[in-house]
Amino acid sequence: MKLFCLILLAILIPTSYLGQNLIPKQKKKKWGFVDKNDEWVIKPKFHEVKKFSEGYACVRVKNKWGYIDRYGKKITPLKYSAAIPFANGLAAVRSSAPLPGNTRANNNQYKWGYIDITGTIVIPLSFRFAHSFDSKGRALVELFKLKKGETFWIDKSGQAISPPFIEKIKVGKHYKIINQRNGKEKVYRYIKETGTPITEWYLNDFALTGDLIKVWLPSNPENDTIETNAFKGNSKKKLCAYMDQNGTILSDWYSEIKSFKNGYAPVRHHHLYGFIDRSFNLTQKPLYREISLINDSTYKAQIEYGKSVLLNIKGVEKSLYCHEFELYADDFFLGVHQLKSSYRNETKYAVFSAYGKQITGWYNKVNDIHNNIIRVEDDRPQYIDNKLKYIAKYNYVSLTSGELISDWRPASHIKWQNKPPKDSLLSYLFMTNPIIELDHHFFEKMFVKEFDLDHRGKKITFSGGDFHNGMALVALTTVEKETQHHKITTTSNCSKYGYIDWNGDLIIPYKYEEAGAFRDEYAVIRKNGKYGAINSKGKKVIPEKYNLLGAYGSGLFPFLDKEGKWGYINRSNRIQINPIFDNAQPFSYGYASVKKGRYWGLIDVMGKEIMPFNYQKPIVVISPKKVKYLESGVGYIEKNINEL
Repeated sequence: MKLFCLILLAILIPTSYLGQNLIPKQKKKKWGFVDKNDEWVIKPKFHEVKKFSEGYACVRVKNKWGYIDRYGKKITPLKYSAAIPFANGLAAVRSSAPLPGNTRANNNQYKWGYIDITGTIVIPLSFRFAHSFDSKGRALVELFKLKKGETFWIDKSGQAISPPFIEKIKVGKHYKIINQRNGKEKVYRYIKETGTPITEWYLNDFALTGDLIKVWLPSNPENDTIETNAFKGNSKKKLCAYMDQNGTILSDWYSEIKSFKNGYAPVRHHHLYGFIDRSFNLTQKPLYREISLINDSTYKAQIEYGKSVLLNIKGVEKSLYCHEFELYADDFFLGVHQLKSSYRNETKYAVFSAYGKQITGWYNKVNDIHNNIIRVEDDRPQYIDNKLKYIAKYNYVSLTSGELISDWRPASHIKWQNKPPKDSLLSYLFMTNPIIELDHHFFEKMFVKEFDLDHRGKKITFSGGDFHNGMALVALTTVEKETQHHKITTTSNCSKYGYIDWNGDLIIPYKYEEAGAFRDEYAVIRKNGKYGAINSKGKKVIPEKYNLLGAYGSGLFPFLDKEGKWGYINRSNRIQINPIFDNAQPFSYGYASVKKGRYWGLIDVMGKEIMPFNYQKPIVVISPKKVKYLESGVGYIEKNINEL
């Protein structure tokens, strides 16, 4: 009975399991196998052995390889130059001799194939290299006719089940394989775990996810037909299309497909752009040389050089043709025209709505929108001494109606022959005996005066002010005069300044030598060489007695004393913060940036130091609770004031 059980157990143990417990061991430079008790089962007579796999082991005598079973019996003659252990019932073996011919030319190449457990060659020796079969019945092999390093999968019958590739990457339930087109450009493809292709070869590395996948192929330069094999053709021209996750091409092939917006996308064919919808139907035939998205609902398209138009998302034209279009504000565009004649060349601008409708006329310059009103500048024809001349003038346009709301006024300017010293560009303009030097930044931040300085630094132009608190600064220009100041010869208009309202009516008459824009219901003015301030009704709130006065904010005006120091006065013309600062800025949200020596700090309306004088640039108050400042070595930092 005991003997019967042992026989039955031996029958039930799989052949592949037998031999798995045999251990390779060397004795006197020869190898054999022992059991777990270190007893010899297969005597040491081989020069090299590999572990048992599926009941068989690779062994070598001299330079020949073969296979033995668990009893040491050969299942093949020892005749192969290399051998790999059995896997999934097959083992890869290499021919005993290299390919015929010059061994240096063929790099001593051998042929690989596969044998079964009987030693029979079941897949002919025909590969440059072969790997073991995996659990899914696939093996990687390399053919001589392929590029070196280019492999593909075969099944157990030796049939190719995948395209050739140089690299494979597992992606979910698929593999992405990579190869090279013409030995240069990488190409990409997806295959199933079985090796069956899902997609064709494409020139871009793409993910097989999402409802729309953009892929690229080389094209035929003559007719734009697509090569079905990514390894053919040398054309550098490429075409793209959209594909789904199943590898099905959904659209026609184009030179370019831009992103979809609300169901429509621009496409390029033969150097011209049209539009397709999400069903990939051509909704606008290719007409445009260039196209670009300039906001979420509008494209700018070029018919030909110097001829552009605005399109909606569907590609329908919604404006007249202009030389160019620029983004002006959130819902507006600037149209540009270039007018040329024998005597005059001009660039003109007009404002267009989001729907492509022209709102304003054409002007030399269109400034930013303030309170739905735009300040415009233009050269207006005027006869002087019976001669037609073009004079630079400014006016205001209602963005609602597009109509002019005021009179055309000539721009005033100051120009000089000798360039002033650095950083004192404007110091002589307003102070007979300057205590400090004034730069352009002062008139932007402190005085709130909107003028332009030309790129050569030799001319300042005032072309009207923008609307602030419902008032805009305007000038009445009279005759020019020439003055000599600090060895600088200047030519200027004798101008007087006043203010208009939104209807274009002159509310505060022309009576000031100099004036700034309104800020928080107050504006700084100059009369008889001294500065004061008025309210929006033109009533004097600060008498004209100061050398310089800055813009109002948080109940205070910055002022300059006779020693060249800055302090702050309130609306009652009383000093609230003593003049101890070398520079100062208007208050915003109850805080102001001031300077002592070389460094800036931050104070509140009572003069209390909020941030120390450690900063090389002014501190910007951007909200009632937040400031922005430059920290050396770090850059600009935003921080809450309560953290300071």
